[in-house]
Amino acid sequence: MYLSASLVCNAAKAYGSGKIVPWCKIKNNIDNKKYVLESNGESFILRHDEVLIGSSSFLIPCKKNILPVLDIEAGYFLHTGYTRIIRPFPGSLTRQITLNKF
Repeated sequence: MYLSASLVCNAAKAYGSGKIVPWCKIKNNIDNKKYVLESNGESFILRHDEVLIGSSSFLIPCKKNILPVLDIEAGYFLHTGYTRIIRPFPGSLTRQITLNKF
């Protein structure tokens, strides 16, 4: 499976300056392996207010009578450069994606 994600955020613009640093972790329910989305060496077309979180490629083992579920946790930091790193409230979001059998 190949999974990629992006973030639409204008926090840096609202703050006045800074850089958005997104992060995303994924865990599957079959073997409980964790994956981190990274944007090293990747190229995507994005909108002007969109930030690339990253992508990852992985295999999910097949098990009978169990539907694969991806647990996703994501968030971002605002790195202002000269003052500090600002973490928004809430600090992260979690979602579950249930995959169909194929």
